[in-house]
Amino acid sequence: MRKGIILLGLFGFCASMLSAQDQDEAKYSEWMKATQQEVVSIKGAIAAKDDAKVKAEADKLAGIYEQVASFWKEKGKDDAVKFAEATRASAKAVSDANGADAQTAALTQVTQTCHACHVVYRNGTHFKGL
Repeated sequence: MRKGIILLGLFGFCASMLSAQDQDEAKYSEWMKATQQEVVSIKGAIAAKDDAKVKAEADKLAGIYEQVASFWKEKGKDDAVKFAEATRASAKAVSDANGADAQTAALTQVTQTCHACHVVYRNGTHFKGL
């Protein structure tokens, strides 16, 4: 009887850990999808010369990468934390930039840090290292 209760408890614990991992991966996936949407929105705002929208969207992007950096800190992945922090800094640079050329140059830095992280932590549509 005791063994059964212990096994049931252990099974429940394992199931909750898998559920938490699935939730982490779902949140991370949401952030990555939001990144793509924000970059597209920023590009559109730059083309429209809408500096207020560029700033607002870039600030949202920086906020996303604040969460991404925290996520990777919890996972103990220092290189991924550096990628996330670099992306956040680049997003802040977009927000602070004046004029389309400076905004575009800063946005290019965002996409370059995204690519560098994807090389290490993405395999097609799946994430590695989670």
